[in-house]
Amino acid sequence: MCSQWEPKHQKAVEQMKQALTSAHVLILPDPKRDYVIEADASDQAVGAVLMQDQGNGPQPIAYLSKKLHGAELNYSIHDKEALAIIIAFKTCYLEG
Repeated sequence: MCSQWEPKHQKAVEQMKQALTSAHVLILPDPKRDYVIEADASDQAVGAVLMQDQGNGPQPIAYLSKKLHGAELNYSIHDKEALAIIIAFKTCYLEG
């Protein structure tokens, strides 16, 4: 706990508020540019975001998530993340 509120603390709060309130608008994909998939997994679910850099840093094209069921719950964390990538490829109609 800090004993005195300093400008650096206020700046951190303002940055956090900005990050929490700025909407991530989905962009339209450009088929000529590369795609990036970021995947994550927890004990109960997997998720991914399909992104593309069109000149101003990676921007989201699509988000997806899936609750895990049955045997999927027993997968290792690496297998769950791989599953998220597979689901992203199928859902976003990406070709190898």
